[in-house]
Amino acid sequence: MNAFFDGYVHAKTNLKEFVDQFDSALKKKVESENNADFHSFSVTIPCISRSPIEKRFQEMYTNAKFREVQMQLTGIIDLDPELLKRDGAVKTYLVEDEVRVEEFTKSVTFSVDFSEENADAKCSCGLFQMRGILCRHILAVFKCNGIKSLTEKYILDRWRKDIKRRYTLIDTSYDAGDQRPDSSRYASLLKICYQMITHAAGSKKHIEDATHKLHAMIELYTENQEPPSISLSGSNVGCTQNDTGTVGSSKQVLSPLVVRGKGRPPSLRRASRMEKDMRRVKGKTKKAELKRKQVLIIEALNIHVYINKFINAKTYLLQMVLVY
Repeated sequence: MNAFFDGYVHAKTNLKEFVDQFDSALKKKVESENNADFHSFSVTIPCISRSPIEKRFQEMYTNAKFREVQMQLTGIIDLDPELLKRDGAVKTYLVEDEVRVEEFTKSVTFSVDFSEENADAKCSCGLFQMRGILCRHILAVFKCNGIKSLTEKYILDRWRKDIKRRYTLIDTSYDAGDQRPDSSRYASLLKICYQMITHAAGSKKHIEDATHKLHAMIELYTENQEPPSISLSGSNVGCTQNDTGTVGSSKQVLSPLVVRGKGRPPSLRRASRMEKDMRRVKGKTKKAELKRKQVLIIEALNIHVYINKFINAKTYLLQMVLVY
């Protein structure tokens, strides 16, 4: 959250400024994502090996995530998986790897469970479970077993560059969505779907019929889907070259009207006896501290006066001695 509002919101930001800056931060995030999508479609990072697995990630993933995959692929060179045991179709490998922590490097042994039936693997490092990127230990085990293709389990939709994000089609205050054809089509279809759901939800027969037809329509449109095209100023994957100049425009956000709320006017709640006693003790402590400071100040002033009188008397005596 702090990283999202970094440079836009601070501790003294009021409500109106927060609304304006929130739209600015959200608009900046969308623009950054559009730039990343444009870069992923217009720039292709070359493969560092002839592995079909790397080629698959190059075609499916965004450039940022493909670089992370390549970092794991480069680490396979130093790894040599050792077969520990075999239980039917499941093999357990030990992979010794060097882990760098700040300025220190230590040797760590990871265990990888590999299933020959469905080419499924699980590593004790947990990189795929935590960050969604296949670790070099699993890739090294795949290489030992001659795995040339990956299952759909290891290709995550959130890292793919050919997925149209649904939230980019929703009208927002920071983006003139009504000027984009894809957003207008999305809103129109959504309104029709709401009407269909309202009428079909009252009958089980209608629900089954609607579900069957919707699945058939999804399969049909998925097979006949047009290839995605993207521009630098478009909104994610679904926009075209003619949909430029929409992200940069935004609607003016006005400050809300000051209206008194209904009900009892705001007031302090009734304090308990313990709270009253604590406030009374704190008040007495503050008064005693203030009185002590005042006494110290008066004493300091009196000392200063006495010192001045002593200096003046000493000066007078010296003058009298010099005269006589």
